[in-house]
Amino acid sequence: VPYKFHFDIINQICDNKHKPKIIFCEKPISDSVRKAEEMILLCKTNNIKFYVNNRRLTPIYQHLRKVIKNEFDDEIITVNTWCSSGLHAIGIHMIELLRMVIGEIKWVFAIQENEQVESLPFSANFEPDDPRVQAMIGFNNGIIGNFFNSALTSFTYFEIEILCRNGKIRVSDNGKKFEYWKPSLPKGSTLSYKLNEPKTIKIASSSTLFEEIAISIAEAGEKDIYHPLSAQHGIKSYRVLDAMVRSANMGKMVDLK
Repeated sequence: VPYKFHFDIINQICDNKHKPKIIFCEKPISDSVRKAEEMILLCKTNNIKFYVNNRRLTPIYQHLRKVIKNEFDDEIITVNTWCSSGLHAIGIHMIELLRMVIGEIKWVFAIQENEQVESLPFSANFEPDDPRVQAMIGFNNGIIGNFFNSALTSFTYFEIEILCRNGKIRVSDNGKKFEYWKPSLPKGSTLSYKLNEPKTIKIASSSTLFEEIAISIAEAGEKDIYHPLSAQHGIKSYRVLDAMVRSANMGKMVDLK
């Protein structure tokens, strides 16, 4: 259901005498931090395990973390991301992946995209009042990156590029294409200090993402609040989204501490 109804529906579920053991909620968790906090408390009070959809379990992004560590020694300089539609529709997925791949976010400075867009040819769940921003993001580990979210294109896109000390990585084509570049051996000329042709990684999976999600939730422990799909991750990512919107409205940096 649309995310603006999540709060009311979870209230109804928790009032019902036939309560579920698990709620798996679409992203984002809600349309405000306050409502999200109340939803988490309601589920905890009623002994309901609460999960929120994200892309953490997608095989290509699981592999991304391994490549950063094994091929580039975790030496990240910066990260740049691009995604279409609005913050609530698609941007929240990118925020979640940034938290997973790079680390927790400390501050944001955002500028809002103001051109009015009524509908998108590729998105049935886009809403004209869903904010879109371009933001600079500071992470707890000192890395600074860029986040670009726009509804001005006639095509859908979702891309992340990571610049490392010894090369770069790019996941493009809406999460379907994985490439990384490493330096070639220099030949004396300054211009020879360049990257080789990209290496393309094929990620095979025997199941769909939602099959992976169902298995992961079914096997989760009773107290596994930091499960990849936990509501704790859902609200942390929404706090970043909320900070981006507030930063754009105020015209200044917002600290998430």
